[in-house]
Amino acid sequence: MKKFAAYLFKCIIAGAISLVLLSLFSLVYYNPPIATEQPDSVTNYRFVPNKNWSFMLEGVGFGETDSLGYNNAYYDECLNPDIVCIGSSHLEALQVPQDANCVYILNQMFDKDNESDNNFKCINLGMSGHSFEVSASNFKYVADKFPNSKYILIETSNVEFSLDVLDDIIAGNFHTPIEKKGFIAETAQKVPFIRLMYKKFSESAVANNAVAPATDNMSQKAEPDMNVYSEKMNIIISNISKICAEKGIEPIILLHGMFWEDEDRNIVTEMNKTYKDAFLKCCEDNGVKVIDATPGMIFAYKENFEFSYGFSNTKPGEGHLNKTGHRIIAETIYTKINEWEDTK
Repeated sequence: MKKFAAYLFKCIIAGAISLVLLSLFSLVYYNPPIATEQPDSVTNYRFVPNKNWSFMLEGVGFGETDSLGYNNAYYDECLNPDIVCIGSSHLEALQVPQDANCVYILNQMFDKDNESDNNFKCINLGMSGHSFEVSASNFKYVADKFPNSKYILIETSNVEFSLDVLDDIIAGNFHTPIEKKGFIAETAQKVPFIRLMYKKFSESAVANNAVAPATDNMSQKAEPDMNVYSEKMNIIISNISKICAEKGIEPIILLHGMFWEDEDRNIVTEMNKTYKDAFLKCCEDNGVKVIDATPGMIFAYKENFEFSYGFSNTKPGEGHLNKTGHRIIAETIYTKINEWEDTK
């Protein structure tokens, strides 16, 4: 019995030491910010404020969350921003250093230029999973939180939605704030290696459960009813426009999307042109400005063979925005906003 107890004790010590060593590795390799509740509802969750983070699964990112629980470094206490940026993991930008994301660069450009009338402060509320559907559902809360802002910018790389999804956006069904986790879950989140293993197991489960679409079903897929799409998207964009008009804010949609060369060396964009044209028409009809960073990205690729997506440790041209993509987006936004301001 004593031998068994001694053996069990050695196993526990060995396990503890292994967990510590693996967590030290994970602390650098995979230690993203920890999600927590967002009482203001501007996003479905935020990060634990004022915590260091690092991320090397895709690209190399590191930084510290600000006092509000977001990836901001240029201004830590940006409580009264001029430009509020909301969007997905592209905007969240854990894949690049904190001073290389588009909102940081944009802040730097507005602050360091020689223009005295455009010293706009920008805040980044980008969160993983916050695609256009979520941003549109949360938009009212963002406008209520920052009523003195000049612009609210919604980032999206997709405008192709089913009619059911559009109905859910109209109903605000993507506003789903996370609930407070239990003690065990919160404790486990603080151990970097456990978080990494949980992520890997989750990804494996998703991959194993993935089912390839049937070829016959794909060939028989009905053509989308773009009239109904436009009707429903008009309701969504109109709602965003009305919320902004009530507070004197100007809404902006930021578009970007991946692209590639076909066998004839022609550029093919991922964003469906039929949906994109319909989406742009809805924005135009409702007075919502659109900034499309894709042409600038294509130009950088044609001129300098620079990809705006992907990293040296992933597949070039795919995945999240890299430093080049963030820089192009910042430059495009900066140019457009200055043009609009000059016409006022």
